[in-house]
Amino acid sequence: MPILISRNIAVFLGIVTPLLETIRRWSTWTEDPLSFFDDYLLGGLLLYGAWRVSKDALDGQRYLVLGWAFAFG
Repeated sequence: MPILISRNIAVFLGIVTPLLETIRRWSTWTEDPLSFFDDYLLGGLLLYGAWRVSKDALDGQRYLVLGWAFAFG
């Protein structure tokens, strides 16, 4: 997969995933409040990796891979 496609998908999922998961878990956050933060961590890692790739593609790849590994791990 070309790095630009991976970066664009990471930006999209980095924004959409925490938003949709917050809506989905809104009524259950009192039962397990820590489960909220893994979605924000996922979004943050994907966005950080996409940002680093946009600055320097070779150096930023490891951060983008970290975000994808956390998302699919």
